[in-house]
Amino acid sequence: MSKEPTSDDPPANSPWGGPSQRGLKMRKRQDQDADLFRAALQLLDDPERLRHALLELSRTYNPVTNASLLAGETRYRVLELANRGEADGARRLLEGALTRYVASGQPPGSAGPAEEA
Repeated sequence: MSKEPTSDDPPANSPWGGPSQRGLKMRKRQDQDADLFRAALQLLDDPERLRHALLELSRTYNPVTNASLLAGETRYRVLELANRGEADGARRLLEGALTRYVASGQPPGSAGPAEEA
């Protein structure tokens, strides 16, 4: 006896159900935008190279939020703190922006890193 699919069931190859759902969860996609944030965090001690990394972050478009990955005000503030030697403050700003970016990619209602705390 085979089960007949009803009109309410998603197709077998649908990303919202069926056998392919398991495969999508198992394969982790490399997030290049998060890598840009991590690269900027590595460069906090080198303000000249940090400026270029932050510029790339502010130029990169995030279609989920319909804005750039890093707001201009945040970019200027991080550079200001890094140039003054206040790497801890700059790190907190960048990590906060990274956390907001990661949370923006989570489906509604899922327990993301920002919602667990």
